[in-house]
Amino acid sequence: MVVASSSTSSTRRGWNFTLDYKPPVYCFCGLKAPLCVSRQSGSKFYECQKWKVHGCGYFAWADSMESRGVANVEGMNENADDLMFMISRVGEQLSALQGQVNGVRKVLQADAKDTKMFRNLCGIGLVIVVGLLGMVFYKLSTM
Repeated sequence: MVVASSSTSSTRRGWNFTLDYKPPVYCFCGLKAPLCVSRQSGSKFYECQKWKVHGCGYFAWADSMESRGVANVEGMNENADDLMFMISRVGEQLSALQGQVNGVRKVLQADAKDTKMFRNLCGIGLVIVVGLLGMVFYKLSTM
C-alpha cells in the first residue's frame, strides 16, 4: 500500500509515484490515486493505492486525462461564449417585447377611454329615447 508521502519510489514494479499533484484524481475506493511514472517508458498513469491488497483495480493514463481536461476546458470556453451570445440575444428580444407591450398598453388605454365615452353616450341616448317614448305615451293617453 502507498503511504501518503509527497514522493516515493518503488523498485519492485519499476515506476516512481507521487501523491503531490493537482487536480486530485480519486480511485473507486475513494482514495487519492498516486500519479505514477514508468521508469522505462516515462508514461504517466494513475492507479489504486491498494493495488497490493486487492484494491478497486482503478487505472487511467494521465496523459489522456490531461488532454481530456484541456478539451473539456476548451469546450467549456466555447459553451460560455455561446451562452453569453444567447444571453445578449435574449436581452435584445426582451427589449423588443417590452416595446411591443408598451405600444399595446397605449392602444388599450385609448380604447378604454373611447369605450367609456361610448358607454356614456349610450346612457344619454337611452335617457333621451325613454323620455321621448314617455312623451309619446303621455300624448297618446291624453287624446
